[in-house]
Amino acid sequence: MKPSELEILVIAAQQGNKKAFDLLVVTLHKPMLLFAYRLCRNESLAQELVQEAWIGMTKNLRKLNDPRAFKPWLYKMIRWKLLDHIRKPALDTTSFDDQQELSCSTTCSAASIEESVDLLESIKKLPEPDQQAIFLFYIEAFSLKEIALVLDLPVGTIKSRLNRARSRLKALYV
Repeated sequence: MKPSELEILVIAAQQGNKKAFDLLVVTLHKPMLLFAYRLCRNESLAQELVQEAWIGMTKNLRKLNDPRAFKPWLYKMIRWKLLDHIRKPALDTTSFDDQQELSCSTTCSAASIEESVDLLESIKKLPEPDQQAIFLFYIEAFSLKEIALVLDLPVGTIKSRLNRARSRLKALYV
């Protein structure tokens, strides 16, 4: 979905349009779930975090002044919910089927699936902060400014993390 289409949906949802809200949920739920899982490495906790983020979003959607900030705001909310959860009991790190992370249609070739799995495994070897930057930049197509908002870091730090991650991935493939 194009950023302009997302902005229109956010504005419509802010005005009470239920169809627009439902389309936002349908469009963003799975990417949010993957992001939450990448943060906590626990499938059930990831689902809980995303659900809590949707609840928080519904309560505060009308307060959002800039519809362009909607997606980073939602992802940041997931991080906040995780931090709240960490302050409570310790996290359980059960494994998640990595194949669920690949959203490849049946037309994908075996070679492209194998390359995707290899790339995911290589990304998992990176430090967690670098994984988050790579995921948000390449998978979610966030801008550097949006990533900085989500991770509460300066844009320069995001650039450094992306550069370091790309260098490490390149070294793994050379």
